Amino acid sequence: PISIVGLKSGKVIGCELLARFEDKISPLYPDEFIPIVSELDMSWEMTEHLILQAVEDFKDIKLGDTRFYISINVFPRDINNGNILKGIMLLKDISPNIQICFEVTEDEELHFSKVGNTLEALSKCAIKISIDDFGTGYSNLSQLKLLDINTLKIDKSFVDEVETGSIRSTLIPNIVSIADKLGANIIAEGIENKLQVKELLKMNIEFGQGWHYSKALPLKEFKHYLINNSDYTFDE
Repeated sequence: PISIVGLKSGKVIGCELLARFEDKISPLYPDEFIPIVSELDMSWEMTEHLILQAVEDFKDIKLGDTRFYISINVFPRDINNGNILKGIMLLKDISPNIQICFEVTEDEELHFSKVGNTLEALSKCAIKISIDDFGTGYSNLSQLKLLDINTLKIDKSFVDEVETGSIRSTLIPNIVSIADKLGANIIAEGIENKLQVKELLKMNIEFGQGWHYSKALPLKEFKHYLINNSDYTFDE
């Protein structure tokens, strides 16, 4: 997992699950194995495994009255073909204080005119939808207005140059405006230093993730990090 943090408090409020694959030779990263998964048409099998793993990994988290946010990346094709609805049953026994969000990357096109009912069914079961790498891909405001989008994630390429006031970074307020129109939250990705945090807070961005807080960690290390940097604990 990689932490998702409240920028004002600096406390962890959730995480994004990142897939890694390790064979007998070495670990493989997503840009190496995701194309193979897509080519083999095994995207849903992989997503199902991640969902079940998330349910197992966080079954012992103690939340009190607060909610813990878990974001799971999904393939647009599994929304387009309706496979994603199988996730409702997979998540039926998860703690009500864990907020699951399916994160959709913009690098593959959603069939916006056809997936409204699918996303509405997820929403009725309290599953949120996030658009990853927003501003770099296919979606636009008129399309997003048709859908029940909970979160827009600002791509790292916008955040990288926020200290210098580059043309790209000056587009961030426009993304904030789009999120306001959609009633959506914003998470800034790839935060690497305090100055970026300061600038993002000036733009009314509440949440972020990146190496400034933590790198992606194996589950055991993430649990220790979470206990030390949040209000959450785990049952022994």
